[in-house]
Amino acid sequence: MLTDPRILQLAAFLAAAAFAPLLVPVTGLVSGGTVEGEVAAILNQLGGLGGGYLAALLTSVTERMRRDEAGGSEPATPEAIRESLAAAIQEALDAPGDAGSGMRAEVSAALRDLGAVQAAMAADRDNILVPGFADLGERMSEFRWVLGDMQARLARLQEMLAAHGARQRHDTLSRRENCARSRCSSAW
Repeated sequence: MLTDPRILQLAAFLAAAAFAPLLVPVTGLVSGGTVEGEVAAILNQLGGLGGGYLAALLTSVTERMRRDEAGGSEPATPEAIRESLAAAIQEALDAPGDAGSGMRAEVSAALRDLGAVQAAMAADRDNILVPGFADLGERMSEFRWVLGDMQARLARLQEMLAAHGARQRHDTLSRRENCARSRCSSAW
């Protein structure tokens, strides 16, 4: 294992969440050749990200799920597709050599282009993901850009805290002045 599995899981989950909806129609959940053809065309376009590592992985997962379904398995649910895709991406991200670095570069570019990290950080009100994103950016050079996104988020949080503190100080001073005018008995 090249890196901490939690970091790989975070990147793999984000990528799977972004790409699983493309695979749902292709794996047979939605019938009809038109939708299937459109998604297949999207998968082919992913080859333009670099060496075609991500497109090959998505195609492989799709083919495996189709074979499973053709072999009598129940059609895969969107959740099962996402989980299968996340597991495959996680394994590929940790691969040594050109295959691993190529996959990391393509997943990183796709997540950046899609704004997936920014969307996850925006939805993460309690900042639970922040340590994972920090590790991702620090430990994988392909994801170094995540640190810049985090710095921007931290700057916005600092501005919000400063504005909140200023409002609170203003409110406290206003209450003191009003209390002094009306001779409040409570101590400030």
